[in-house]
Amino acid sequence: RSQVLRGVRQHLEQRHPLNLDFPMQTRGGALRWFNMRGAAERDPAGHPQRLSGSLHDITDQRRAMDISGTLEALEFSHDFYKRILDAIPIQISYIDKEQRILYMNESYERWFQLPLAAMRGRRISEVTSALRYKDTAPRVKSVLSGRTVEFEQRATRSDGSVRELAVNYVPHRDAHEGARLDMEHLDDRHGRD
Repeated sequence: RSQVLRGVRQHLEQRHPLNLDFPMQTRGGALRWFNMRGAAERDPAGHPQRLSGSLHDITDQRRAMDISGTLEALEFSHDFYKRILDAIPIQISYIDKEQRILYMNESYERWFQLPLAAMRGRRISEVTSALRYKDTAPRVKSVLSGRTVEFEQRATRSDGSVRELAVNYVPHRDAHEGARLDMEHLDDRHGRD
């Protein structure tokens, strides 16, 4: 209320434009947003004689702006963290409870020589050799049950080169579904990528 009175006073006394957005609680207790626009009619001496204007319920527009701002913040956050994860010279992936790849950074894309778009949704068993999966499966099951797993492993890349890796599987509890998720971090001991 004080915001509205201050805005009207500034318009009448200092001739500031009258265009205010303000919240107001309804009799039922709901919070609604309104926009007030108006102009004072003045006498020849410039004294206000009458105030006329309009009042519009802008609650829906305000909610849309809030959602838009939230989406913009999420897009910024996604881009920000993607840039950081892609700049790290280690392989990072995110695997769901069904052992499907949800995310992998650019370093991992170079490792597999495939883009995330070609890997997302595929199971670990589909993208690694049967021998490597047989060795990896118990560790993946362990992390999906909530335990951190660290080990070293020799791995052959798709180009035939052999690398020594320090591997960390870190469990993550998904707040929405309660599912166990796995983040894989591979640190190449002999070179990057």
